[in-house]
Amino acid sequence: NATVAFPVKFTSIPVLRIGSGSVTITGAGGVTVNGVVAGSVAIATQYQGAVIQKVATDTWVISGNY
Repeated sequence: NATVAFPVKFTSIPVLRIGSGSVTITGAGGVTVNGVVAGSVAIATQYQGAVIQKVATDTWVISGNY
C-alpha cells in the first residue's frame, strides 16, 4: 500500500518473461511475498511466468512456473 492501494483478494498481476533478460520479483520494504525463498524469486526461463495475488495489506502470494 506504500504506492498503490490495490484491493485485497481482487488483485492478481501476471508477470511473464518474454525476452532473454532476467525478471526478478522482490517485495519492497515492509511487504511480504509468500511462496518464495528469502522474499524474492527470479523467473528462470524465457516464456515462463508467475502470478502475484494480494491476500492482505502488504502481503502477496506468488505462484507459477519460476
